[in-house]
Amino acid sequence: MAVTVFLLLLIPSLIAEGSVGGGDIKLLTALAFFMGKDFSMLAFPMFILLVSTLIYGLIKGKGLKYSVPLVPYVFVSYLFYFSMEVFLWNLHFSY
Repeated sequence: MAVTVFLLLLIPSLIAEGSVGGGDIKLLTALAFFMGKDFSMLAFPMFILLVSTLIYGLIKGKGLKYSVPLVPYVFVSYLFYFSMEVFLWNLHFSY
């Protein structure tokens, strides 16, 4: 899983300048390695956050060239994932 994530992020960064930073590639690869198949759980909250930022950029008149760092989105998505894990873990052992 980690190799796939690494390659999927490395290829666009080599093709288009300024697309994905090296730190983002390392962070997401490490998360994919440690989370395994649960890594895909980060996609939904990250998608919601990125779409809301896109809408914000369009409303404020910054256009589609509005760039933001990816790490805060990964962090909030991981917090959402971790809180769901804790909630489900507690729900499982509450009976």
